[in-house]
Amino acid sequence: DGGENRPPTSILPHKGGGDPVSEAAGQELLRAARTSIEEGLQKKALRMLPLSDHPELNLPLNVFVTLWLDGDLQGCIGSIEPREPLLEAVRRLARDSAFDDPRGKALSPADAARLKIDISILSPFRRVPDAAAIEMKKHGVMLSKGTRRGLFLPDVWEHFMRKRSEERRVGKECRSRW
Repeated sequence: DGGENRPPTSILPHKGGGDPVSEAAGQELLRAARTSIEEGLQKKALRMLPLSDHPELNLPLNVFVTLWLDGDLQGCIGSIEPREPLLEAVRRLARDSAFDDPRGKALSPADAARLKIDISILSPFRRVPDAAAIEMKKHGVMLSKGTRRGLFLPDVWEHFMRKRSEERRVGKECRSRW
């Protein structure tokens, strides 16, 4: 269908200044992510591709692929320690987000056409003096304690804030009925 009936997709640049990839390279990443998911639905093995004509896609960068199905988080998996070229990472992480994230439902071929794909290319991590330096929906946040780490991407804040708001509303309703 040439993509006309597909949901919007986006490349979410790192917040360290400047776009991490050109618009053409970003479109290549989005096509690669969608193709990887579609091939996964067909049970095709993930195969290596030749290097991209866009040099920035051949560099190892930190990246996350977030999938939304009808406005709900379907999957979000990424890398905070780059080990492979960006293009290959996006292809692998798109498939992992689609099929291996336990927060999502099992996808059908009909679902694939409704997926919204966000690709977040992360800037290098840096410490901040305190929580006041963090802007919700602009900054991602990595929390760590010992060997455990958690990451909140800028585009996922709203999902968690909405969920938290719903939990508070349900809690208030339950308390008012008892």
